[in-house]
Amino acid sequence: MDDIIVAVYRGLVLDAQCSAEDILEDPALRNRFLAETGQVIGRDLPERQLLHRLSYLRKQRRLPRSRDIVPAG
Repeated sequence: MDDIIVAVYRGLVLDAQCSAEDILEDPALRNRFLAETGQVIGRDLPERQLLHRLSYLRKQRRLPRSRDIVPAG
């Protein structure tokens, strides 16, 4: 599950130039994160669990910093 959360996070950073905090605080980004994560993981996991895991990964420094993510190519 962590790999999926990181992949969705990276995609949002590239597309929306946002941070993990932005995803946690902005309703539009949060909904997009949850929708994209839910497509892969499934919609059975509660929103709170997915957002908590995103926050945990950030605190453990397992998410790349948004400024370090650059488009491929």
